[in-house]
Amino acid sequence: MGRDDDGTATLSMMDAAGKERIQVKVPADGTPVINFLDKNGKVQKTIAGAGAGAHM
Repeated sequence: MGRDDDGTATLSMMDAAGKERIQVKVPADGTPVINFLDKNGKVQKTIAGAGAGAHM
């Protein structure tokens, strides 16, 4: 877990081999993103939420 230079908070989850497989990110604008990565680190699917001002 950490924060990039641009203010994006990132949580990464690794598989048993230590390869990053899931990224949960919240950039400075507040829009949450979940990236699912393959075994080579390539994004296979992205789920993006509504911006910071949106409510359900």
